[in-house]
Amino acid sequence: MSEHIYEVVVAPLHEEMGGGYIAYVPELFGCISDGESQTEALENLQDALKCWLEANEERGLETPQPGTGRQMVADNQRELEEYSEQREKLIRTQKELIEKLQERYDQLVSHEKERALSGWHVSASFEHPATSRRPQGFIKVQTAPVGPADVLHFPHD
Repeated sequence: MSEHIYEVVVAPLHEEMGGGYIAYVPELFGCISDGESQTEALENLQDALKCWLEANEERGLETPQPGTGRQMVADNQRELEEYSEQREKLIRTQKELIEKLQERYDQLVSHEKERALSGWHVSASFEHPATSRRPQGFIKVQTAPVGPADVLHFPHD
């Protein structure tokens, strides 16, 4: 096993987590220990570090180089910030779309209410749309206040 010198982080644990201290090596995921004091956490971490490196070597995995932990943390922090920005943008877009859909829905409901209250005027005449003659099989149906006429085709004797 080769000699490695890694940065170690020691931090106090919150009382809700039992108090004491936590010690870990940022480059070596899962290489972590704790203790009642900083000294005890560091002593326990030495054992954890030895076991971590031996297990990694036994599995034939590449061991991260010392000094890469800060860069990994910085990269992860950047990715997290980018993800958070994208998430916030998607949430804003979703809210805007919901507002637009609600506005459009309200407009449609209002239009349908107006149309229902105004009543319908239906007129029908027999004529061919191209020649304005009355051939068999075409009825021109016009509804008001909707707009352009609808032409319906059906079999006629």
